Amino acid sequence: MKRVHDFWEARFNDEKKNGAKPEDWVVGSSEVLHYVVREMKGFEFDPKSTDILLLACGTSPLVAKLHDLGWQSITCTDISESAIAIQKDLHGKTRPKIHFQVADASRLSEIFPKKRFDVVIDKTGIDSIMFRSKRRKGPYIARRVFGEISKVLKSSGVFLMVSTSKFRTHLLLEPDTSPLPVPGAKRKREVSEAPKTIAPWELLKNIKFKTKSNVKFEEAEQKISSSSSTVKRSESSEIQREKGEGKPSSSADKVSGEKPPVRYARNHLDPHHRVHIYVTRMR
Repeated sequence: MKRVHDFWEARFNDEKKNGAKPEDWVVGSSEVLHYVVREMKGFEFDPKSTDILLLACGTSPLVAKLHDLGWQSITCTDISESAIAIQKDLHGKTRPKIHFQVADASRLSEIFPKKRFDVVIDKTGIDSIMFRSKRRKGPYIARRVFGEISKVLKSSGVFLMVSTSKFRTHLLLEPDTSPLPVPGAKRKREVSEAPKTIAPWELLKNIKFKTKSNVKFEEAEQKISSSSSTVKRSESSEIQREKGEGKPSSSADKVSGEKPPVRYARNHLDPHHRVHIYVTRMR
């Protein structure tokens, strides 16, 4: 996870220096909030007593939106120290019941007691791990994260995973629940040889919906393409570099006059611009 940590820590540290604001990555909080709340209520969780763990929160306003709807027992975590510092600055005083903590999602059982939470929510955190990790390590780390989530979920607890990929089921149903390796120790087994166990949870449904944020990005990029004759060469080369990194053009602000609602969405999304919410429940 060092590669993932270093990338996001550098990114959020820069944002902290420049006056960070609440911001979503890949998928907007307002777009998934309805589905997340609907599923939790469908399982008859009480907003006043339900213990929620929010993974890879970044600077997303999702935690604040959930809190303001009555879900007040929330532990908000991220692997980046700067991301948690920003969240504390944004919500620490106005929403004191939210607990913010730096946490590596692949080592949750070292931080939290087993069977601690009723609900665990991941909004594109696994997507980030798969995208930012080395190709061979991504699936291994994802399975490790799933295994750690299953350890801190209560019996009949629910895991809601928001993802832009339709290819997460095989990893979700093969979590790595083996003992955690010693930090810094060389991994003895290869990724492909990681033990496969019977999943401690059941995949109940895969909710799919089309994201509006990506449609806005498409429109902005089309405007950029149509007005390319007025864009300076220096700006054009910058756009090309950004596209190579898989993120939307920073010139979208100049073309549309509005700041894109979600950052770094390009090339992450399902070909049909659909978001998937995998709903699993402990057996």
